[in-house]
Amino acid sequence: MKTGQDPDVALVGKNIVAGKDFGPGIVVATVEELISAPRPADMADPLQLYAAYQSKRAAPVETTIWRLDATINAMKLEADGDYHLVLQGASGETMIGEIPTPTSAFVGTSPWLANIRDARKAVDDKFVSRLAPASFVPLGNKLVPREAVTMPEAAPMTMLPSFLPIPGMEASPVQPFKTQLPPTRVRITGVGFFDKVHGQMGVSLANGIELHPVLAIDWI
Repeated sequence: MKTGQDPDVALVGKNIVAGKDFGPGIVVATVEELISAPRPADMADPLQLYAAYQSKRAAPVETTIWRLDATINAMKLEADGDYHLVLQGASGETMIGEIPTPTSAFVGTSPWLANIRDARKAVDDKFVSRLAPASFVPLGNKLVPREAVTMPEAAPMTMLPSFLPIPGMEASPVQPFKTQLPPTRVRITGVGFFDKVHGQMGVSLANGIELHPVLAIDWI
């Protein structure tokens, strides 16, 4: 579901709610509206995983393509290669947007491969290309800016010259990192997804809602 390889992928963007067809397209919302969206009654607890929803979507939230205006203020490169973006709304509330590794090896037959690739490139060009791994130090299982720790670990790490993927090797192992970003306004489009809440940076504690995958990014 996170990459569009699930049995319900053909339902996404059709905008059929309770049997009523509202016509295909993208639905405009806000961070605050999405974090207020109720989870289905049979997956109500955001702290739990539900086996039934590992292979089906929770309509209408997970079958809708949403578009939000928000502020990106932090990001992570996850160990699985996902870009994890913190999206902040006008009230200060936050939720997550995730961009998977844009390769067929990772997203398989997803109909959104080209969209994911474009969104990923937008983040690379805007943020990742400006980050210098030499300015990061290890903290636990990830890299953080030097300013994030008072006493960096003594053992030096072998750093790649850039966090950008090597062309043709996008699916190769990555150096996970986490960093604050200059608050940046964005119009971001993606598919709704109810994740399990497990302490993620910027997660919506109320319902675990994410845009996953992110399909488009426009700077505003």
